[in-house]
Amino acid sequence: MLDDTDLWRAAQTQLPSDVAVRLEELHLKRQRAGLTESEEREASILAHQYERVMLVRAQAAALLKQRGYDVSGLLAAA
Repeated sequence: MLDDTDLWRAAQTQLPSDVAVRLEELHLKRQRAGLTESEEREASILAHQYERVMLVRAQAAALLKQRGYDVSGLLAAA
């Protein structure tokens, strides 16, 4: 349903930097000392957001490839 421009945009979507930073902080804290229950919930929500972004990227890239585009450059941006 999306045109090529929208698919390229979706394929290049990234997790907002503040979310990525917070997810990394929680990951490192989990390894060092463990997380509180509240932090575990937050980490779960942020991980879900990350997974959703990656799913959208993958689906958009697959559609672009089906449409004949070279998507190999998207791997470098991941």
